[in-house]
Amino acid sequence: MEIVRRPIPKSFIKLMEEKMDKGRAKGKFNWDNYWKDDTIKEALRYLFDRLDQEIHELEDSVYAGDGSPKLEAADVANLALMIADVTEGFE
Repeated sequence: MEIVRRPIPKSFIKLMEEKMDKGRAKGKFNWDNYWKDDTIKEALRYLFDRLDQEIHELEDSVYAGDGSPKLEAADVANLALMIADVTEGFE
C-alpha cells in the first residue's frame, strides 16, 4: 500500500496564527517574549495545565458538538508548539 503524504493544511496553520493573535489581543505575549519572565519549570507547569484544559475543550467539542473542533485543535497545537519552544527552542 502506498502512503500518500498529506501536508499540514494551510487553513489549520492560519487558525493557529489567528488564535495566537486573539491571545495577544488579551495581553498574552509570552510566546513573543520567549518566556523570558518565567523559569522553565513555571512556564511548563502553566503550559501543561493549559494544554490539559484545551484537550478537554477539544474532546467536548468533538463529542458534544459544542464548538468547533478545528478551533480547539488549533489551541492544542499552539500549546504543544509552546511546550516544544520552552524545552528546545525555535528560531
